[in-house]
Amino acid sequence: MAAPRRLLRNVVSTSSRFCDTGFSLTVRSSGVNPLSARFVHSKYTFKSQTSSGVAPLLVRYNSTNSTPPNSLTDRKPATPEEDAYNEARRAEEPSYLITFTCKPCSHRSGHRISKHGYHKGTVLIMCPNCRNRHVISDHLNIFMDTKSTLEDILAKQGQSLRKVTLGEGDMELWPETSNTTNSETEISEKKS
Repeated sequence: MAAPRRLLRNVVSTSSRFCDTGFSLTVRSSGVNPLSARFVHSKYTFKSQTSSGVAPLLVRYNSTNSTPPNSLTDRKPATPEEDAYNEARRAEEPSYLITFTCKPCSHRSGHRISKHGYHKGTVLIMCPNCRNRHVISDHLNIFMDTKSTLEDILAKQGQSLRKVTLGEGDMELWPETSNTTNSETEISEKKS
């Protein structure tokens, strides 16, 4: 019990310093442990002796020469020429077309994502119906602790995907079903 008394003695000795600066410190004594948070908040009361009633140390003074904060990016709105260039560039870059069914709302939608983003970056797909965002791949470790793709995410949930090549480098991802032989026959019939 010596340590709490020593702490109380130190607090009382510092109260005389506050009196010199226009503050007074009132300490109410009770059998409460001075190290507890309850003691800190309920036992000390700071009173200002200034005419405004506001403690001068708690007032925020803004600089007179401060400038308004900068925007988060220095990006300017795209011009129509830049929009046309970006559309042409996106049409030429390799990409995946994903047909996605949102589990919360059961809405099915198609999305186009770049191969580079899927294999090297983080890809989120937003459901156009319920506006939920779904992680498709995360190689930048933003949402998960390890680098992962759609295959890894579904494997953690006990599900799997089957990759099916439909032509020259085109690939579709199909969920595995119990009727794998029927699916394989349908795919082979479509190829021929």
